[in-house]
Amino acid sequence: MSHRGYKKDYPENTLKSLESARDLGFEWVELDLVSTKDNVVICSHNFDLETETNGKGYVFNFLYDDLKILHTGVNSFPQKFERIPQLEEVFKSLSNSISYNLEIKTMSIFDLRTVKSLLSIIKDNKIKNFMISSFNPMVILYLKLFCFKVNTAFLVESNKYLWLVNWLHPDFLNPRADMLTDDLIRNSKKHKYGLIVWTVNSRMGIEYCIEKNVQSVITDCSLNN
Repeated sequence: MSHRGYKKDYPENTLKSLESARDLGFEWVELDLVSTKDNVVICSHNFDLETETNGKGYVFNFLYDDLKILHTGVNSFPQKFERIPQLEEVFKSLSNSISYNLEIKTMSIFDLRTVKSLLSIIKDNKIKNFMISSFNPMVILYLKLFCFKVNTAFLVESNKYLWLVNWLHPDFLNPRADMLTDDLIRNSKKHKYGLIVWTVNSRMGIEYCIEKNVQSVITDCSLNN
């Protein structure tokens, strides 16, 4: 899975980086989603605007019309920054030419605004191959209760949250790369959930995951380049 799109030539989570991942032959792309004040779902890893854009403040305090004049990648690609895309734009451009790992960012444990909007956007655009992932267990629980046919992926970056897997029963567990152990692999097989490891950026690391029969690897690299 291409991590936030292929970022060698374009800023992350932009239409250009996602199209580049597709053109390089990635089967899946992972992208981050947050919602504006008027519930427009946009592609961004952060709620604050200062980290990625030339704006100031927090995404959830602005209407989308206030944000569409901004540019993202102003620090990483000062000569080639891009607009902040709506998820709707991404789906209209890429459609079903690639599969999507849609990571939902939330402001609080009970923030379900983005997942509710996302489900409508997926339906309207007839997206076929996707999963919804989040660090927030309530997002996964909501999907399990009300949209049980949707593939879910629970993100973890610490072993102390692994107990939640037995409660949530996600289709996939997405652990940080340094969490991948033989015990975790055995447990995934026992309880029948897949493993998607992030973020693995070396050929050796990717080959190790393949040897361990990990279902997928999220990476910033392209082994074709």
